[in-house]
Amino acid sequence: MLKLANVFSNHMVLQRDKNIAVWGECDQTKVTGECNGKKVTTSVEDGRFMLYFPPMEAGGPYDMKITCDGAEVAYHDIMIGEVWFAGGQSNMELPISRVTDMFADEIAGYNNEKIRHIIIPKVYNFHAPQEDMPQTSWKALTQDNVMDFSALAYFFAKAMYEKTNIPIGIINASWGGTPVEAWVSEEGLRQFPLY
Repeated sequence: MLKLANVFSNHMVLQRDKNIAVWGECDQTKVTGECNGKKVTTSVEDGRFMLYFPPMEAGGPYDMKITCDGAEVAYHDIMIGEVWFAGGQSNMELPISRVTDMFADEIAGYNNEKIRHIIIPKVYNFHAPQEDMPQTSWKALTQDNVMDFSALAYFFAKAMYEKTNIPIGIINASWGGTPVEAWVSEEGLRQFPLY
């Protein structure tokens, strides 16, 4: 059995110039990963593993293969670039589909497969941090996918790409109407007994 965390999928963007962590579960003792000519191995502890690829420069597309005693998971069309977290409430969540009245020509005329995003599914648990999230996937900024992009993240990613000319990944974990306390850890709220 080999399963990687659901944040990993085809078309993902991984952070450049930093160690790249890949994690998941395996029922064997050793896991091997290959990406962009780099090969790394780690051991499995209590059915879980954390694999680190060395820092890589911006580029792609690349393939990644993770193996565990004959089981294999492969990802394709991976970019290495800048990864940004877009978290917050309704202003961050507001999708491109809701601003087409003001930006129709801008949106219809722009495709960039080096800009990608992943929308974190809306689930919660008030009792403990979660080990994983529901299945989701990375999407490139194409006319087929643009309407689901956060409008703010779309314009931010476009400006960043024009400035740097490197792939941009957006992790969209926004949820309109959530109270600010929902974004703070239990430890962070401990000094406020009301919450």
